Amino acid sequence: MSKPVVNIWGTSGEAATAATQAAPWDTEWDLRGGTAWVFYSSSGQANVRRPVILADGFAPGGTKVDDLYDGLENGDYPFISTLREAGFDVVLLGFEDRTASVLDNAGVAIECIRRTIADREGEHPLTVGGFSMGGLVTRYALARMERQKERHETATYLSYDTPHRGAWLPLGVQAFAHYVKDNWGGPGKLVFNSFSDLVNSPAARQMLRWHLETATGTTLDVAEGQHQDRTDFLSALERVGDWPQIPRLLGVANGTDTGAGNDIPAGDTAMAALKAGAWGKRPPGADKPGQEPTEIRTTGFPELDADRRPKNPHPRPPPERAFRRSSPPSHQDQGLITSRRAGTGRGPGVARQDGLENPHRGGRLDL
Repeated sequence: MSKPVVNIWGTSGEAATAATQAAPWDTEWDLRGGTAWVFYSSSGQANVRRPVILADGFAPGGTKVDDLYDGLENGDYPFISTLREAGFDVVLLGFEDRTASVLDNAGVAIECIRRTIADREGEHPLTVGGFSMGGLVTRYALARMERQKERHETATYLSYDTPHRGAWLPLGVQAFAHYVKDNWGGPGKLVFNSFSDLVNSPAARQMLRWHLETATGTTLDVAEGQHQDRTDFLSALERVGDWPQIPRLLGVANGTDTGAGNDIPAGDTAMAALKAGAWGKRPPGADKPGQEPTEIRTTGFPELDADRRPKNPHPRPPPERAFRRSSPPSHQDQGLITSRRAGTGRGPGVARQDGLENPHRGGRLDL
């Protein structure tokens, strides 16, 4: 896998969509709020035998199975066919709305788990997990089933690049998304509205460690806490035990895991101009006289405000849930999306998935 599995920004309506290979799924399950596409391990199968459920991540609109399959299969590492050749049946779980509440989409995941158990031939345990937000969806789904004393028959939970401790999207990027909508968006202007709408979607508010709702000049005071939707989401996780307790927990993080900076001097310009034609046409009012810049300030935010990064702002969990980096594919919907604004103390792709272990390196994954 080296192609993006999840593209959080999607593709603008005016951009040409590259042709992708049709996903060769064997059967399709309609779920309330989503769809599951089943890839059997061998021809002639009518039921799953060794099921691996993988949930889609955060992105605009609903899951497009051909795009999801393309990202998993057609990079340097053919993930789906490798699992099938090893005797596993792959169940790709998609959602009607990938920006909806994580808790709502967890209901889709629970229905998929139930359907898989009912369809299964034999008693081989399930592997359940997902990419980015999909890892949070399935984490909550499994923990909720356990809390409600429902058997999920899952032996392994797997998350890939899941923002377990909160997603990081630079505040400048969030402000810019809102600025575009405020100045150039409006009714019928989907392209200019879409980025802001994504940042303010239910799933984004639940996942983002720090969230801006508007581009209006403001000061983000960390002491005031995180967005209420995130606080409520963390409370919901805590009520179901925070993590599933029965399966072993595996995780892969896409990043260097070094915390090294990106060698861009502090104060460098993050974005200089929007090139004509980048959106298909130059946005109206792009050179409007008197258009004042928006300024966002932070306070009590050591990762941004201090001259250097704290030595260990996010201590690792106990050893039994520590994890180390593998060599994953490119992936955009992770806990960190690096800004080219220097002085943040973050290197490109630094992982923020704490609490899991991936002991299988070198391309082998025993499920």
